[in-house]
Amino acid sequence: MLKRLKPDSIAGRTTGLLIVGALLIIGGAGVIADLTRDGDDLPRPFRQMVTKVETIVALTAAQPPDARAAMLRRFRDPELSAQWSPAAPPAGRAGDWFSRRFAATLARRLAPLGVGEVRLVAAPGTGPPPGHRLDLRLGDGSWLSFRAPHPPDFGRRWLHLIAVTALVGAGIVGLAIFVARWVSRPLRDFATAATRLGEDVEAPPMAERGPGEIRSSARAFNQMQRRIRAFVQDRMHMLAAASHDLRTPITRLRLRADFVDDSDQRAKMLADLNEMEAIIASVIAFVREDTNPEPKAEVDLVDLVRAIAEDQRAQGRQVQVTAPGSLALAAPPVALKRALANLIENACLYGGRAEVTLKDGPGEIRIEIADTGPGIPEAEQENVFKPFYRLEKSRSRETGGTGLGLALARLVIRNLGGDIALRNRPGGGLSQTVTLARNRG
Repeated sequence: MLKRLKPDSIAGRTTGLLIVGALLIIGGAGVIADLTRDGDDLPRPFRQMVTKVETIVALTAAQPPDARAAMLRRFRDPELSAQWSPAAPPAGRAGDWFSRRFAATLARRLAPLGVGEVRLVAAPGTGPPPGHRLDLRLGDGSWLSFRAPHPPDFGRRWLHLIAVTALVGAGIVGLAIFVARWVSRPLRDFATAATRLGEDVEAPPMAERGPGEIRSSARAFNQMQRRIRAFVQDRMHMLAAASHDLRTPITRLRLRADFVDDSDQRAKMLADLNEMEAIIASVIAFVREDTNPEPKAEVDLVDLVRAIAEDQRAQGRQVQVTAPGSLALAAPPVALKRALANLIENACLYGGRAEVTLKDGPGEIRIEIADTGPGIPEAEQENVFKPFYRLEKSRSRETGGTGLGLALARLVIRNLGGDIALRNRPGGGLSQTVTLARNRG
């Protein structure tokens, strides 16, 4: 699960902060708890040692001085050895923090037995903590010295703390990942919904889930999408209605043109009317594709492109197709054919010939349509996709275009989750590259 969280994502950053913060809090709380423990709350092996020391001190203090050494020699304990001396043992280097704490605990515990001084000094070998010697001054001024041949394993205390911290930390890590993914999932839905809206205004609304603020934002986004959809549909319907209504006066003008005696004027008028009808037909096709798209069906792109190439060759144009055996895709057949036909026809009309190459890639199909014409300036390559936009030189109205071919082609391709990109070829000519996503079919 951790591998699926990207470090630069909100989920990744949130999870990382939660994990680091939780581990710091747990570790700090454990250390503070350990530092603020009551001195008597020692690890079990040390508590057992303190009990033995108390017993030996009590027995030694009860014996006369001349019998103490003999008594201690008879005392046998594999975990602790003791020696009595009337004089103070040689001083040694003071121990670390835990040694001082251990000595303070012993001083409190042994004070009722008449022990006046406790020393825990560093010494070679072993000791109550490893490498220490414990010296106790009894009430009569004599001294007891202790050493442990096998000192308690003080490291277990820290291993226990580390184990507990790791166990609790693992639980918090799982909780942090869950919370981070729960918070970030709606944000990913936002990005997906925004991308989908840019491709298709009729896309389904996004799910309204997550925290309250996210749900409110999702509702606002869905409301915005509904308003955009209504706005686009109203404008498209108005444009379609106006284009349809223009056919009636055009028909009347055509009839009246037949009564014009001047043949040249009559021919010019009919040519203008034909151009107007072509523009209106293109507008209606554009609006129909945007407001009432054709249902999808299984299409073999190779057969479709070869059929378009045959139609172009029948009109005396040069088209060469390079493609694999077949490429299946779910798409609106008529709309897709019209879009690809516009691109191939443009290559033939304005580029001299069309070289069409179909490639099957991972998750997408690429269709490259190359020509040998003058190309399109880079500053104009996005403008040519605007409705009714024409280039003055190579793609002007005199060539028969209405300015909607590329706009309609990109609308169809983008409705399929793909796109069209234009670039000038290094050796001359224009390359139109169509990408069609398989998973959007």
